[in-house]
Amino acid sequence: MRFKQTQLLRLLEEFTPKNGALKTNVDEFISFATGKVSELKLSRHDLNEREYKFICEMFSTLGRYDLTTQMINLEALKVKAEEFFVQSKTVEEKQSSQSKKLGVMLGLLVGVLVL
Repeated sequence: MRFKQTQLLRLLEEFTPKNGALKTNVDEFISFATGKVSELKLSRHDLNEREYKFICEMFSTLGRYDLTTQMINLEALKVKAEEFFVQSKTVEEKQSSQSKKLGVMLGLLVGVLVL
């Protein structure tokens, strides 16, 4: 069963993004939400596989359920997004620490070679 979200669709149809890629994604979502296509396919751009699946999952739940179920689904996706953020933050901190150490080592190496 699909619930019609007229206000959202009207808002998106009136929205005229300046970015061509964003317009493509908005048009793809409108086609999915109105039932013209059965599967949501968004432009990948530079998203990795995990990010792409998450974005498609998030947008494909919009307008499919009643408000209460939709809110539950969005809360679950919010928790998932927060987990992704924590994982990314951990990797970033590890790599930044390694980059700083490598920079100091290269600086010392250059200093030794120059002297």
